[in-house]
Amino acid sequence: MRYRNTISGEVIEVDAPISGEYWEDADEAEAREAAEEAETEDSEEAETEDDEADEPNKKGGKKA
Repeated sequence: MRYRNTISGEVIEVDAPISGEYWEDADEAEAREAAEEAETEDSEEAETEDDEADEPNKKGGKKA
C-alpha cells in the first residue's frame, strides 16, 4: 500500500494500512489530482475559445 503525507508530499510504501489526518492513499490522491488537472485544462481551453470569439475581426481597415 502506498500512502502520501498530506503536509510534506512524501510517499511511502507499507504492508499495513495507515490512518490519520496526515496520510492519504497515494493512488487515490494521484487519480484525484489528474482529474483536477484535466478539469483545469478544459476550462482554460474553453476560456481561450471564448476570448477568440469575442475579438473583432482585425483584418482590413478604412480607406482614406
